[in-house]
Amino acid sequence: FRTVVVASATLADGKTTVTANTAFAAARGGDRVAVIDADFINPALTTLLSPTGVAGPGLTDVAAGTTRLSSVGEQVSGADGSAVTLFRRGTLAHQMPDFFSSAKASAFLDELEESFDLVLIDAPPVLRLAHGSTVVRLGQRVLVVVPHKGDMGTAEELQQYLAVVGVPVLGYVYNFAPLRHEILGRGGSGADSPAG
Repeated sequence: FRTVVVASATLADGKTTVTANTAFAAARGGDRVAVIDADFINPALTTLLSPTGVAGPGLTDVAAGTTRLSSVGEQVSGADGSAVTLFRRGTLAHQMPDFFSSAKASAFLDELEESFDLVLIDAPPVLRLAHGSTVVRLGQRVLVVVPHKGDMGTAEELQQYLAVVGVPVLGYVYNFAPLRHEILGRGGSGADSPAG
């Protein structure tokens, strides 16, 4: 598989940061990585990664036929020199459910899978938006982000929801885990120091 949707149940679970970190980790390993900001309402991935913010051509412009997919990817460099390619929403208005269930969306992914080793899709909160399953179905696998002290009922609801959608779960990311006191090291620096 090459296309992975990163999903969470609700807002503020840290899904977008996990998407970005996973992308750069894969890029450091030598993979060609594309990231798609599929949350048209709250494009947090674009805000996080792009110096120009949400402005600029993207997927909706490609769907309208005003530009080519190959011209809307923005190269984003990490501090270590690794790079990922960001695909943002675009400048044209579009209904998100219709957009991601369209033949154009499938065509985008087919084209990206030919050019990239890994395509990560930052989905909107799955249990918050009715069309969350539309975005999840774009993936060949789904990576689920579960926050520390998150509601277990919500996590179980998400698990059942994904089982109905039918996209296999790649794994779970336990996010916002608190640091244990013993790993902070002397002075809270995390530095390794001999006992004595």
